Amino acid sequence: MMGVNDRQRARRAFGYQIAGAILLWLQAGPALGSGLRERDLQPIAEIVTREVRLGNIPGAVVLIGHEGKVLYRRAFGYRALEPQRIPMTEDTIFDLASLTKVIATTTAVMQLVEQRRLRLEDSVARYWPEFGSRGKDQIRVRDLLSHSSGLRAGLDLKSPWSGYGDVLKRIAAEKPVFPPGKSFLYSDINFILLGALVERVSALPLELYCARHIFTKLGMKDTGFIPLAGQRDRIAPTVYRNGKMLWGEVHDPTAYRMGGVSGHAGVFSTADDLASFAQALVDGGRAGGTRILSQASVEQMTAPHSGRDTASWWGLGWELDAPFASNRDELPRVGSYGHGGYTGTSIWIDPISKTYVIILSHRVHPRGGGDAKPLRAHIREFIFGLSIRCRSTTCSTGYTYASSRSRKPWGSLGLGGSSRQLKMVGTRERSRSAGRPRSRSFASCERNTFSTLHRLWTNITTFLLFRSWDLPGS
Repeated sequence: MMGVNDRQRARRAFGYQIAGAILLWLQAGPALGSGLRERDLQPIAEIVTREVRLGNIPGAVVLIGHEGKVLYRRAFGYRALEPQRIPMTEDTIFDLASLTKVIATTTAVMQLVEQRRLRLEDSVARYWPEFGSRGKDQIRVRDLLSHSSGLRAGLDLKSPWSGYGDVLKRIAAEKPVFPPGKSFLYSDINFILLGALVERVSALPLELYCARHIFTKLGMKDTGFIPLAGQRDRIAPTVYRNGKMLWGEVHDPTAYRMGGVSGHAGVFSTADDLASFAQALVDGGRAGGTRILSQASVEQMTAPHSGRDTASWWGLGWELDAPFASNRDELPRVGSYGHGGYTGTSIWIDPISKTYVIILSHRVHPRGGGDAKPLRAHIREFIFGLSIRCRSTTCSTGYTYASSRSRKPWGSLGLGGSSRQLKMVGTRERSRSAGRPRSRSFASCERNTFSTLHRLWTNITTFLLFRSWDLPGS
């Protein structure tokens, strides 16, 4: 006879099967096709150049991969504006900020879960007993990964403290602002804790564990927590701190006080290295003959776990959205996943179309201003536009900017949240009946939307997914 735990595991497995069914259904729909070519992506240059000219970013590196190949890789603007101007290059090393959470920490935690050295449903206090005080004894490892622990967004930086030991003392003294698993609150504390768990369980410093088990395995030779002195000439500086430009030192103030290594921030990397990482996830956790995660782990961390009461859905570490398909406005926010960083970095991966988009900028340079959200929004709109089918057999497009309001929020990455969006205009179509070209606008391109039955199926499966999230794990 099946016990309670067995029934729970079976029901949770059914939830994941439903998620897989949605993805298989979506694969049959119109997405970015195999005919995508490098020349189709050339208008991205105009998008980035405009953002540099407006002063939103000093420069950027944009890399787009599709079906196992890098189709677009280009640098724009400047790596440094002060103390002297240095042109941006494609091999520039950026402070990834919160991309650390998914590139390093989430991956490390899921590896340890695969090895049965960590369990997602265990309380954090099982691995660190001192943490269980002040109402934190019920917080699970899963709650940290999904930002549903109830812990505050960040530590107080007004009082003087420094070092790893001080951080742990302050976290042990924290009190949750709401019960774990009940709501969503994006929290750096969650991932500082997860970094500490990786160290406790693996008996290795976080930077050494990630170097050995993630970065080296994927050939990410320019990725790590504290850049080498010889890499300084390729690093994009961020801001002045105490009268000195941060050039190879972490920008995040909490990670800075911790010595540059933390589970929530601190990793530096290049677009090429991130492309290796993204391709491994697209391929189910494998890069050639090397595997960093199982296919099951990739699917688990990119399935929805929290955020139902917010504008964005979250997996384990990753923010979720619909895939790059022409009917994405009709789809539940599952199928693609990504993350952003405060300094102006972002990565987005769509396993349905086997596409990833990497945008690296340092919008905070030189004095803490800038805004990378418009850049992310415009590139996202452009990629989305490539998946839209026109009624005609031929449809060439030009691109310009127009003022409009996004129809819906696209999460903290700023994907579509900007007041300006990229619009396709001046499209020309050859009319079959008239035999002559006539002008068409972007809005007149026909989207392949779901039928009523398809919408009903989506609503049912989304409901079942929500039900499956509430199940306790094994």
